[in-house]
Amino acid sequence: MTDILYYDDEVPTVNEYCRCGSLTKTVSSFSQRFHYDDDSYSIEVVKTLKCLTCEKISVVLYRASGIFFTDETASKDYPPSHKYTRSELFAPKRRYNTAIPWSIDDVMNQAEAVLANSPRASFILCRAVLEEICADFKIPKERPNRKGEMRFIILADRLDILMEQEKISPSIMGIFDGVRLLGNEGTHGEHSNLQQRIQNSDAEKLIELVQYLLERIYVSRERARIADENLRDLRERVIPEK
Repeated sequence: MTDILYYDDEVPTVNEYCRCGSLTKTVSSFSQRFHYDDDSYSIEVVKTLKCLTCEKISVVLYRASGIFFTDETASKDYPPSHKYTRSELFAPKRRYNTAIPWSIDDVMNQAEAVLANSPRASFILCRAVLEEICADFKIPKERPNRKGEMRFIILADRLDILMEQEKISPSIMGIFDGVRLLGNEGTHGEHSNLQQRIQNSDAEKLIELVQYLLERIYVSRERARIADENLRDLRERVIPEK
């Protein structure tokens, strides 16, 4: 969710981009004002956007609140302005990178889809991405105890196994653990004001952290693999054997 400043009754006109990265055009726009009392009101603007490249549709909601100005309080030179919050009501699924498994892409899209209505759910789904990563790298969910009985492995221990198995740096694992703890708060937090404490902007930051982890775990490794292949191919073709 982002904040945008506009003058009174002005419909937001910032450039919007599709999840594929291309510019969109406005297909339709609808705005309405709700009066709470004699002094305050809210404005909602819903815009339907169409991607100029993939032609997929997105729907964006802008919302702002304001107060009524009298002739004495309003400035003739600077009309009252509003700070709009922006949230996606509908957006096409994003393919983050072909190096990332579809199952993980799907959970990431879910985390973004619910962000506007439930940032707490986004926190929970970000934690679920860590579960999916462990599953993709074949990190077991159970292991035998001393008696030979199978016992469930908590996520923290599974991430430790992942770190050792994939030789992940401690700095990256620190981010893994931070995302896990924040996801735990969204999942198991018992505080009555938890929904109020977790804001849309918090969920956006957590999603960005998970995206960074996916970049390091999947995308960077795939790029390194392709670079090694290209270098080996060039050496074989360009440098003559002695």
